[in-house]
Amino acid sequence: MWHLTEHSGLYDNMSGRDNLIFFAEVFGLQQARARIDEHVHLFHMEDYQHRKVGTAPV
Repeated sequence: MWHLTEHSGLYDNMSGRDNLIFFAEVFGLQQARARIDEHVHLFHMEDYQHRKVGTAPV
């Protein structure tokens, strides 16, 4: 058995989009990618969705 701690560094090395996809799949959300696309567009995040989370300004 394994688990990821909140400080594992994994999430910081993933893009915001990859984090959303990861958690959507963990929780079994239907049509996750389409819903993510919709919200990325809704919030005008197209230019930011592929940036690694760890590079975001705090």
